[in-house]
Amino acid sequence: MLSVERNGPAGSDALARAEASWGLTLWGGVLVVLLGAAAAVIARRAPPRSSAASVFERIGADFAKLLTGPSTPRLALVAAMLAAGLSAIVAIVVYDRLLPGVDEMAQLIQARYLGAGLLGAPLPAGAEAWLIPNMLVTAEGWTSQYPPGHPLVWAAFVLAGLRWAAGPLLFGLMVGLLVASFDRLLPVEHRAHGRLAALLVAVSPFAVSIAAVTPSHVTAGAAGAAALYAALRTTDGGRGWAVAAGAAVGIMVLARPWTGLVLGPVLTLGVWLQRGGIRHALRAIGPWTAGGAPSALLLFWYDATLFGSPLTLGYEALHGPAHGLGLHADPWAYPYGLRDALAYTASDVGQLGVSLLESPMSVTLVAAAYLAAAPALPAGLSVVAAWAVLPVAANAAYWFHAPRMLFEAAPAWILLAVFAIAHAHRRAGPALRAGITAGAAIALLAAVPFAWARVRAQAWNEETLSRITAPETAEPSLVFVHAPWDERIASTLQAAGMRNDSIQPILRRNDTCALHRYALARLGAATPSELPAIDLAQTHEQRSGLGALLLQGGTRASRLDGEAWSAVCAREAAADRFGSIALAPLLWQGDLPSLEAGRPLFVRDHGPDRNRAVLAAYPNRRAFVWGYESAGGSPVLMPYERAMSLLWAVPASAP
Repeated sequence: MLSVERNGPAGSDALARAEASWGLTLWGGVLVVLLGAAAAVIARRAPPRSSAASVFERIGADFAKLLTGPSTPRLALVAAMLAAGLSAIVAIVVYDRLLPGVDEMAQLIQARYLGAGLLGAPLPAGAEAWLIPNMLVTAEGWTSQYPPGHPLVWAAFVLAGLRWAAGPLLFGLMVGLLVASFDRLLPVEHRAHGRLAALLVAVSPFAVSIAAVTPSHVTAGAAGAAALYAALRTTDGGRGWAVAAGAAVGIMVLARPWTGLVLGPVLTLGVWLQRGGIRHALRAIGPWTAGGAPSALLLFWYDATLFGSPLTLGYEALHGPAHGLGLHADPWAYPYGLRDALAYTASDVGQLGVSLLESPMSVTLVAAAYLAAAPALPAGLSVVAAWAVLPVAANAAYWFHAPRMLFEAAPAWILLAVFAIAHAHRRAGPALRAGITAGAAIALLAAVPFAWARVRAQAWNEETLSRITAPETAEPSLVFVHAPWDERIASTLQAAGMRNDSIQPILRRNDTCALHRYALARLGAATPSELPAIDLAQTHEQRSGLGALLLQGGTRASRLDGEAWSAVCAREAAADRFGSIALAPLLWQGDLPSLEAGRPLFVRDHGPDRNRAVLAAYPNRRAFVWGYESAGGSPVLMPYERAMSLLWAVPASAP
């Protein structure tokens, strides 16, 4: 149902990942079942008094006692420390305290401004020198597209000097609250199930790796866990906990609006309905609403101030209405209909099942089988089922897909899978119980090498690390990052007022040289009649006669058949002949406009003529260029004049 022709690179990537996940699920599941069956046969044939079945029973009983022995606060603290420690190790060892995603880069820049009491900052020269994906220029200045919840929380950590530790600490808080919540949500006889699930969340390679880079998911996840705990405390009496539950839901919405609106009521109103019925929910809904109101007012004010309307999120301001919910073309003009929603959602759930524990037995498949087969759910588990399933359905209504979009639902899926194994174990005979215990143990043990391999695969290679590690300078400096030609064109188009959802389709459908001329003319405020003619069609279809080029240095470009490139375009292409470096991974590491503390200030290199405005805005900073001075080498910090002469001074013949 997914294809590169219809769905583009995102569809191709989702398809490839889904196929890999399904292969592991199928053959890994078969292997685990066979080994479990072998254990069951051995247990059945063993002598009765010293049977393998009784050995497995004793191991299971001892493990359950180990789980239920500690007090709730003690286990919550241990689990929180385990979760925070593992994600901190990944942040330091695997990611070298750097950020792998532009989402987090943009939100950290926003967090730094909010920490300084600013909504954004004016750009002292052309915006094309700074604009990166997911950031835009508003009436209040340069800011990100994201709601303020996560950047505000991150800003507190930045001010405390804990920028890189924010994700691990929030994840630790989330897991600690899960332990406390599961102990209250589930009956006493199922306490071991909840505690095991919380510990599995703490060591989940999926959750740990995501938390290590401080995405908005960790703020939403921690707020969701707090909302659940406060809702459960509300059932003991006291309106203060209902207010706290509403405040936690408000923070969740403030960080991830759609996730918060879907899960917030489930984790609070759902608990009250399940435990006390409609009367209890009605008594709590007033304080709950009062607790969430400040976040709603803050979000409305923030959106109105930056994006012109209380109901206009930054996503729509930057990408247009195609960024919103529903079945329609996505912001890159690829179709997103019912077929695509189903296919992408299936890919997400399949990948999630494998990646949650990196186990050959799919967590989501096991949990789904339990939901389908169990005659009735134990007390409290109906809320957990809604917690797991509703985000999947809700995300089907949104065009962007990745397993991480289900991060906040991960604890529910893991808890359901634990109940599934326990349910099967309870209903089976002695020999089959031994097989189930052995199969579950084998699946978890097999996850260890898979998890280690996944973590190692996420580590930076030397070439990438050399590009994204900010160079140090002995004095306040202005560092021009030599970005690729297509990035220079895209930033110029956005600076000239073009919305991002329009930029991506025309990048795919036009000769790069023609688009370069168009971008410069539009930036120069040319009238529509003076703009060069280009194809402005907002479609995902390939334009006839347009061929892809891989230029020297790795830059990608397009050229129409028979189209000759001008000397200006040949110069742009030749400037990348040694290689190029994206600006975003370096931008957040240095000073920012209006936030200067003596670190390097990173900007995009657009060539000596267009760089003059930036140089004039920072006359007291020494200029450098971060780029390549020879093919196949490593990035170096070059004196500005030397770099301009090397990269830009001599036009090359058109490729």
